[in-house]
Amino acid sequence: MKISVSSYSFQQYIGTGRMSHFDTIRKAQEMGFEAIEFLDMPRPTYEEQLAYAADLRAEADACGMTINAYTIGACLYQDTPERNAAEVERLKRQVDIAAVLGCSVMRHDACYSLGSTGNARSFGLMLPTIAANIRAVTEYAATKGIRTAVEPRLCGTGQLSRRAAVQCGSARQFRTAGGCR
Repeated sequence: MKISVSSYSFQQYIGTGRMSHFDTIRKAQEMGFEAIEFLDMPRPTYEEQLAYAADLRAEADACGMTINAYTIGACLYQDTPERNAAEVERLKRQVDIAAVLGCSVMRHDACYSLGSTGNARSFGLMLPTIAANIRAVTEYAATKGIRTAVEPRLCGTGQLSRRAAVQCGSARQFRTAGGCR
């Protein structure tokens, strides 16, 4: 087991320009951490995100650090089948970024913006779509040797993620974040 820190812990410094993501790797090592987690890649295009991820990985390798996880925002329930498919494909591209980072885990939200967009339906009606989309991302991630962890964003109790894990049928691969197992 490695002791890790999230780059989010340095967000106030990153946000004000006092630190870069590369600085967080060095600072984490200096503080005695063995691994670091990164959040969404701060670049506008997928190609730039891939290149940035490769640069972060090179810096981590040079410092003897592991990038153990990559965390991204997601909403795996959309109001049309086309939007659902697009979100699943976007997450699969993020799995590719996690692979470039050398992560063994990619954590993502189940339905981060649900409710704020006006597309929320009853939980029972949304669950089959959410579970199918989680399954698609999880199965793709498995081909890259990456496990997924789902952040229970729809209900603070974690009920969404637990029920979705059962529904998606990939409980060995699927884990929920925030202590919900």
